[in-house]
Amino acid sequence: MAWGWRHGKLSMLGVAMAMSLLAATWFQISVAGMPVNVRTATAIIFLTAFTFHSPRLIFSPLTLIDCVVACLVLWHMVVDAYFGEPVFWTFAAAYGEWVLPYAAGRYAMLHRDALSELSPWFVGVGAFLACAACLEACLGINFWESLFTKVDGEVLRSSGKRFGIYRAIAATRHPLFLGTAFLLLIPWAMSLIDSSSNNPKRRHAGVLGLVAILIGLVATVSRGPLVGLICGGVFLLTIKSRVARWMALVLVLVGAVLVVASHDEILQFVDISTKGEDRPIGWIVDVNGEARHFTGPRNRLLILELYGPIVLRGGAFGYGTENSSGFPPKNIPGLPNDIKAREQLGIVDNSYLNMGLRFGCVGFALLVALLMITTATALRLTRVAGTYFYPNGPATLFAFAAIVVAYAVEIGTVFFHYDHRFLLLFTVGVIAGLQSQYRILRRGL
Repeated sequence: MAWGWRHGKLSMLGVAMAMSLLAATWFQISVAGMPVNVRTATAIIFLTAFTFHSPRLIFSPLTLIDCVVACLVLWHMVVDAYFGEPVFWTFAAAYGEWVLPYAAGRYAMLHRDALSELSPWFVGVGAFLACAACLEACLGINFWESLFTKVDGEVLRSSGKRFGIYRAIAATRHPLFLGTAFLLLIPWAMSLIDSSSNNPKRRHAGVLGLVAILIGLVATVSRGPLVGLICGGVFLLTIKSRVARWMALVLVLVGAVLVVASHDEILQFVDISTKGEDRPIGWIVDVNGEARHFTGPRNRLLILELYGPIVLRGGAFGYGTENSSGFPPKNIPGLPNDIKAREQLGIVDNSYLNMGLRFGCVGFALLVALLMITTATALRLTRVAGTYFYPNGPATLFAFAAIVVAYAVEIGTVFFHYDHRFLLLFTVGVIAGLQSQYRILRRGL
């Protein structure tokens, strides 16, 4: 806050949101039955301050992303009200879940130098989290647990090693959540590098920050974020080069043939190479009367096979927040009869299935639309970035587009949890805010 008073009150919101990432996500209290942690509280406080300080900016030009987020909030309310939830609390929950993080990112961008001013803060936070993750990977000591309080049991995670090192969680509840958070911090490092111009210190800081964030991502020893990062990089290459597009197409076709021809061998190799020290290489589960081999990698396939038809049977409305919550989901028809199998397949590690179970086919479609429209918006803004977002240029917006694609790939293997969903919506808000800022500047408002 002191920094904001000295350098400009409009940047206070963005700086506060960056610093809130340093608080562990399990630091929370319950307000009227709803969990409120440091990130949510920070967004509430500083968005309120923004409202009083810059009320005219609240009515900045709307974007297509704003419309999709509004539809998500509306559909959340419609579905949960349909399943008997109180309307007022449903609105409060929908607002807190979707609007708060999105609005924080959107309004943090509504001043001329937002990207260049906020980049060092997000990169610094990312570097700190990466250092903590590396310490945890080597020694098995979590900084936040050691100094404050133990992580809660909301999310189950393996405490063993993978490839000889501990899987870091840092300020999140699970290594996959942390890896996803590091993915979403990469564009800020690219922004710092892109805006360095003739400032070698700023450029060096950006490069070191990017390296630190990538090392932190590796310290989670999670496959999903790395696969997503590779896919994001390939997407960026295909955008820039026609040759890369053809090469990517050939690689996809060859990969598909290999997967079909050597499906079992590939799964067996992944099972053995990723086995933790605290668990065997899989076990047998009974899925609706059929014995199936269950391991971490195979779990994603079994979940898709089990829950995909259930999502389709849920139709447009799905099953609502209350019915689809819990591990396994509380009141979803079609789950395995065997209790052990229900528990082992109870964590739906697929964000798209999570949305389908909770809000039906419409919720699934809205999530896909949000990711696609955000990517397309970032790509469109690359054409004007050098003029309207100087000293940042097209490279920053290309990085944001590529990382949204990487995230879209990665969340097919992870539960759609608050720990990374908040940062996604903040990032989506950043892109929407940049588009709104562009329209303000173009109109000379």
